Amino acid sequence: MKLDADDVDAIAQRVTQLLREPAATPAARYVDAAHIARVLGVDREWVYAHAHQLDAIRLGGPAGRLRFDLQHIERRLLDGPSTANKRPASPASRTRRRAAQSRLDLLPYES
Repeated sequence: MKLDADDVDAIAQRVTQLLREPAATPAARYVDAAHIARVLGVDREWVYAHAHQLDAIRLGGPAGRLRFDLQHIERRLLDGPSTANKRPASPASRTRRRAAQSRLDLLPYES
């Protein structure tokens, strides 16, 4: 099969048209804390303080930069609070909660 000049031009025009159309999904899926702060209307410090709840990931190891899955956060905002999206409490928070409960449940003691 051999293409003539008109066919090549038609292909080039179609490719150009496809490249100019907006993408169906956002170009940046993983974004930084500043972007999430703008989306949520909060300070960047709030985003860092709640990074665990926002399911942040670290790029480059334990000291790497935090990135957030923008699509995941948008879905959670649309869905609202859900028990399916909640993470289990950390061991430290369970220990604190247990300690607080045990202090409340103690009976008076006289020596």
